[in-house]
Amino acid sequence: VSLLPVLDPTPMGWTERDWYLGPHRKRLFDVNGNIGPTIWVDGRIVGGWGQRPDGTVVTLLEHAAPLFDVAGKIRGSLSTFVDITERQRAEEARRLSEERFRAIVESVRDYAIFMLDPTGRIVSWNTGAQLIKGYQAGEIIGQHFSIFYPAEDIAGGKPERELVIASTEGRYEEEGWRLRKDGSRFWA
Repeated sequence: VSLLPVLDPTPMGWTERDWYLGPHRKRLFDVNGNIGPTIWVDGRIVGGWGQRPDGTVVTLLEHAAPLFDVAGKIRGSLSTFVDITERQRAEEARRLSEERFRAIVESVRDYAIFMLDPTGRIVSWNTGAQLIKGYQAGEIIGQHFSIFYPAEDIAGGKPERELVIASTEGRYEEEGWRLRKDGSRFWA
């Protein structure tokens, strides 16, 4: 026995009778791909694509819960569906924006652009940083940024002070001697 959820289908444009009995029910989770892909998590369907009467296709996220009788046996399930179409569009727009930004940063060759985590570990590395400092991304990501400082600056606590200032003020900028991978100094 499977019980249908009690919900108001009118926001999607359906009458209650059409929602529960209409031909769209068989297309709600069309695993053959006629409407669109099904959302799978941990080997089970958690959502899919639905279609409004006007033909608009929407992405639905299912929340299902078993219904038990007094003996504790499962007698059905209650499913509710949430339209997540706009959320998915926003997530895709953000992902594309991040990809474009990453492509721009990675293409810069005249400046070393890299990001640090709050502890000073390098988490991103562009082509310019590779050319200027001599490290490949795979060998420098995860290292502490103090690797770029001469021994006297490290002994004086300069990298740590700069990190504190950057975290409190949102940025840090200064010129000074830095080290390349080969140990040579350069003014930055």
